[in-house]
Amino acid sequence: MSPGSHRLLDAQRKAILQSLLKPPVRANAAGEVSKHSSLQSLVSLLEGSTERGEGNSCLVLGPRGSGKSRLIEDALESVQSRNPVVIRLSGEAQHDDRLAMREMARQLVRQTGSSYILPTDDGADAEGLASADTIPTTHLPALIATLTTLSRPTVVILESFDLFATHARQALLYCLLDTAQACHAHSDSQANEGPSKRYGIAVIGVSTRMDTLNLLEKRVKSRFSGRLIRVSPPSSFEEYVDVAKTILQVPLTSEEILEVEEEEELEEWTSSWNQSIATFLSNKETIRVLKDLFSLRQDIRTLCQVLLEPVMNLSPNSPALTAANLRQSFDAQIGPPPFAYLRELSYPCLSLLIATFHIANTGHEAFNFEMLWNNFSRQVERTGTMPVMINGASVGMIKVPREVMTGAFESLVALKVFQPIGPASSTITKPFVKYRCAAQRGDIVEAVEKSGNLKLNSWLKRGGVE
Repeated sequence: MSPGSHRLLDAQRKAILQSLLKPPVRANAAGEVSKHSSLQSLVSLLEGSTERGEGNSCLVLGPRGSGKSRLIEDALESVQSRNPVVIRLSGEAQHDDRLAMREMARQLVRQTGSSYILPTDDGADAEGLASADTIPTTHLPALIATLTTLSRPTVVILESFDLFATHARQALLYCLLDTAQACHAHSDSQANEGPSKRYGIAVIGVSTRMDTLNLLEKRVKSRFSGRLIRVSPPSSFEEYVDVAKTILQVPLTSEEILEVEEEEELEEWTSSWNQSIATFLSNKETIRVLKDLFSLRQDIRTLCQVLLEPVMNLSPNSPALTAANLRQSFDAQIGPPPFAYLRELSYPCLSLLIATFHIANTGHEAFNFEMLWNNFSRQVERTGTMPVMINGASVGMIKVPREVMTGAFESLVALKVFQPIGPASSTITKPFVKYRCAAQRGDIVEAVEKSGNLKLNSWLKRGGVE
């Protein structure tokens, strides 16, 4: 390679690495990123709050890795010129309203320079904030009411929104949504200009649970706007490959090609690089690796992690991506299947694994034995009434006693296929202890198919498996 080509390869590698950090939300059949309606809806909502002083609220819903956080960051970039105060809370970290209040006050101190929770007689920390244990929850409405009196609009992002619904009386959600609703009414009834101008507020909830809205109390739901923005990963393998193509064929920017003197050299490089990517993505081994990855996880985040190592290894001695490097990265990232013995499991064990599919489709990543048993029992009852017979045998599911299913569940726990998601508690009875399934969906599908049980296969396909 010539010295100019060396510089272009280095610039191309840096551009792809930047694209891996911020992958496209969607790509069309031509590999071009399109501005989809979810982003437009969220940008419109934020513009209403930051430019017109409105109070807005919405829920961004989608599975993990589908691009919810990226969608919100892109939308925030579009209103960055309004310099909003951005408050980020997480239901994973803020387990109660006191912790949420303290974190909100801490972020307000850092972004505005003013303290909104005064220290108590018990003392304060280095930032002048009272400890979480000494903050009275009665201060919550006053603290949130101050958000509309700031000299800048406010955006509140609630990660794991469904966990905030477990707080006592859902006080935090009620105060935030009530303030947003009151702010919206104020912007509609007044000119909202002059010294008494009130800035808008946007409350954005983020969750993987599609039934999150049903968790809200009636008084909280009445304050919510009802606006839902759904985000999903690529729905087909072709779209998945288009996203990979868009990432790898990212064009060089002016900052990255300052050292390139001739425009013809750049055009020649771009054509050559795009052709090498097209060859790479059409390679049979590359397609096999991407299909294996797509069958495990459809999210773009995992795709970027697998592409990272081959891109990092680009050099003048190895200037093109290869299927061998992709396979090596895939094996290192994903590893060998840890549950290769699933195909040898009994009928009750496979039935419980399939039940996790149907529960996951309702947005519940965690489950307990009672949930799996009820799901299995409903399937047995549903298929037991089917009059269809094949070779003299019913196509319905085989009824299994609860004691046998309990033993199968305990076997899966012992094999660490089902893993507890929290510490043991004396207040929670055994059938209601929450677990998660550690086995990959692809491993479960393969195990059910290898079992040759048509009844289980039919039930599995009803869970969205093609």
